[in-house]
Amino acid sequence: RNVVLADMNTGSACHTLRGHTGEVYCVCWSPANPRILATGSADHKVMLWDVRQAKSYLSTLDYNNVRFKRTIDLKLSGESHQGGVHGLDFSPCARYIYTLGSDKRIRKWDALTLKNVKTKFPELDTKHDGNTQIKSVMAGNADLLFVPEQNLITYFDCYTGKAVSSLAGHFSTVYTLAYSSTDRVLYSGARDRFIL
Repeated sequence: RNVVLADMNTGSACHTLRGHTGEVYCVCWSPANPRILATGSADHKVMLWDVRQAKSYLSTLDYNNVRFKRTIDLKLSGESHQGGVHGLDFSPCARYIYTLGSDKRIRKWDALTLKNVKTKFPELDTKHDGNTQIKSVMAGNADLLFVPEQNLITYFDCYTGKAVSSLAGHFSTVYTLAYSSTDRVLYSGARDRFIL
C-alpha cells in the first residue's frame, strides 16, 4: 500500500508515499523530471508523486479526464483501469504515460494535462499477477510500446495504438523488459530462465 524510498548510500528509508489502498505493483520515474514518480496499484489507480514535497501526492490519472465527455458516459470515476494496474512507463520524451491494467487494456495519458488520450490499443492476452514491465521506445520516426503477451512481446505504434508485430523466442511467459537506448537493444526475461 505504501512506497518506501530508500537512501542508496545508507540503505535507510528516507520517505514513505501513502495513498494507495491496494498493493503497489509498479513504479516508474519520469525521464524529464527525476523527482516525479508514477505508481500503479491493485486499487485500479495510477498516482503521481513529487518526492521532494512533504505531502508528495500530486494527482491520480482518472479514466474520465478526457477532452470531451458526456455525463451519461461517465464510468470508473477516480480510477485509471477497471482492474489493477500492472505496468506503466513514461515515453522517452516524458510527454506521455502508458499503463497496462488487468482489464487487458493499455491506456495512454498526457503527462502534462493528465488527460486520457483515448488511443485505441487492442485488448491484450496477459495473465500477470504482479508487475508487468512495458517499455516505450523512440524508434526513428515512430514511437513504439513493447508489451509482454504470454511468451511473445507485442509492439504497438504509440500514435495509432495498432499492433505492429510480435517478437518470439521465449518458451514461457515473459515477465520483464529492459531497453538500452545507447545500443538500441531490447532485452527480455521469461519464466523459461532465458534472457534474450
